[in-house]
Amino acid sequence: MVKENDMFRCTDFLSISEILVARAVLNFFKDIQYIETGLSIYAERRIFLISSGDVDTQSLLNDIFSMLKVRNLPQDITHRDVLGSLLSLGVNRNKVGDIFFVGRDAYIIIKKELEAFLLNSFEQIGNHKITVTLDQIKNGYDLDHSYRSFELVVSSLRIDNVVSSVANLSRSKSLMLIDQGSVKLNGVTNLKKNQMIDENDVFSIKGVGKFKFTGVKGNTKKGNQILQLKEYI
Repeated sequence: MVKENDMFRCTDFLSISEILVARAVLNFFKDIQYIETGLSIYAERRIFLISSGDVDTQSLLNDIFSMLKVRNLPQDITHRDVLGSLLSLGVNRNKVGDIFFVGRDAYIIIKKELEAFLLNSFEQIGNHKITVTLDQIKNGYDLDHSYRSFELVVSSLRIDNVVSSVANLSRSKSLMLIDQGSVKLNGVTNLKKNQMIDENDVFSIKGVGKFKFTGVKGNTKKGNQILQLKEYI
């Protein structure tokens, strides 16, 4: 994974499920050091810096990451709009990390290799003209996503059951969406119909939204479970 004469290697941005696999593999090799970061401590998409010796972390971050800032976006612009505009330019999703909103300013974490292209070509989100600037790079930002918290009563933690309740669909319709790949769980679309969700799992439903399951609050008198969820906004 790390060649003998190389100082370091880095991945592209990995999804939650890919991160779990990468950790397991890298922890198996005791002589390999790695740093896992998405710049923000709350980042869900992260890269792995893999080295065979000591490296200057800050220097590496400056070489690998860029942070784009877009100011004063309209209230109706969402994470989905920003990402969709980036992808419409032909940008590879694996080169884009998390997108955070602070007020109406958007912070977009990307691989350094996209910096020049996006500074020149990323000119609008939807019909809204934008100006893109660069922000300082550092590890350990406390940027977090914006959420709407809510509770949901379900009979089980099966993904088809949760999708049905969140999207207000029949079980058969939710199963069809899963079969079509319209539901992602931790970045994975090839899901089993009886797949169970776990605490802190992130799932998205095409055309509906993206959600994070944060835990079970308790049970109803009928034995159903009360889930606590967050919807990304």
